[in-house]
Amino acid sequence: MFEYHDFFTTPPLDQTIRKFWLLDNHANSQPVLNQHVLPNGCFNVACVKGEGAVIRTRNGELTMLPAYYFCGQATQSVDVLIRPFTQLLMLQLHPWSLSALTNQSVKDITDTVLPLTDILPQLASLFDQVRTQKDQSNHWPNAMMSVVESGWLSLLTTTPHPLLQQACQRLMQQKGSNSVQELAQTMNCSTRLLEKLFKHYIGLSPKRFSTILRVRAVVDAIRSKPADQSLAQVAADHGFYDEAHFSHTVKELIHHSPGRFDPTHYLLPLTSSGY
Repeated sequence: MFEYHDFFTTPPLDQTIRKFWLLDNHANSQPVLNQHVLPNGCFNVACVKGEGAVIRTRNGELTMLPAYYFCGQATQSVDVLIRPFTQLLMLQLHPWSLSALTNQSVKDITDTVLPLTDILPQLASLFDQVRTQKDQSNHWPNAMMSVVESGWLSLLTTTPHPLLQQACQRLMQQKGSNSVQELAQTMNCSTRLLEKLFKHYIGLSPKRFSTILRVRAVVDAIRSKPADQSLAQVAADHGFYDEAHFSHTVKELIHHSPGRFDPTHYLLPLTSSGY
């Protein structure tokens, strides 16, 4: 049977790693089909064990065989097929976390999945400390999380960029409702500097990042809304006052109109929180 698990981190790891999340199909002889992952502004590192998985982003289809992968920022829903007898352990990194790990730009790898060694070779080396055996499926995720918990801080080359972190946190608190101009005024910096930092370390413009946060907040609201609450009210609550704009913005991200959104087809956080 397929299982989804969240494991949230604690200090000091929680400053850069938001959580581990496990897609566990290791005891199932059948694939997990028709599942989707929504962007939320975070990066993910994927560790694959077993027969693998197949994903489809806006850049095409990729077969993820057992290995370690770095997932660039997604701008749209990602289709996921998990093969039988497979586990995917994911590290979800805060949007600002790469600024503490590397100065390499990620502006050209949105909607792209790369070998982890291309972006964070030091993390791949840390993972290699875990020796996987065929009979270790129940223990492999714990062993992988344990090696990260013990070695992660040694991988940080500096602290996260303070302005980037504060800007991201401000947008998250406001669920993407700030304009870039308002954000720049709050941060006491230029919009040009924000654009530069976001593009270099996150791969998204501040505006695109905000839109993703905003739509994820809408998704959470749809999941938990009372039966008598209309979608128009959900839209208004999140700053959408034009129905056509609301529908277009949500559909662009999740590939369905708000009225056709079915949470059972999405691998969503158990906390009902997009971020």
